[in-house]
Amino acid sequence: SYAKALSLALNKPLVGVNHIHGHIAANYITYKELEPPFLCVLVSGGNTQIIHVKDYTEFEILGKTRDDAIGEAFDKVARVVGLGYPGGPKVDKLAKEGNEDSIKLPKTHFEDSLDFSFSGIKTAVINVNHNNKDIDKADLCASFQKTVTEVLIENIKKAIEKTGVTKL
Repeated sequence: SYAKALSLALNKPLVGVNHIHGHIAANYITYKELEPPFLCVLVSGGNTQIIHVKDYTEFEILGKTRDDAIGEAFDKVARVVGLGYPGGPKVDKLAKEGNEDSIKLPKTHFEDSLDFSFSGIKTAVINVNHNNKDIDKADLCASFQKTVTEVLIENIKKAIEKTGVTKL
């Protein structure tokens, strides 16, 4: 709203930009040699997507989150185990002290889709934590981090197979 008002007041055009496209384009600043086509994996608090960047302005979303993004799941897991916000770095730090194979957590996969769902694993962590007061928090964080990473990697591999694009 502020940008629109300023644009009108100064009689200047307002050019809308898709913020996801902005994330992708930011890579061209850091990696000047980066040229499409490539696969882009966008992992943040609000988005988890696999995007086929066909050209500088042509994108195809191959998979996206259907509920909690991976960053959001990390934040919620951190809160549940008492680590606070932001969750990602805190879960990662504690996970280094744990056994990633100690707790079996569910993975959600969709038939013929590269979409993600992290709400089930988040709920599983909440339930394990709630039902086992003596649970080792480091093991829980390590198991959670391993499981969500595996889901991400599995879908990236499928995207590579689907598109034949190997630049990530």
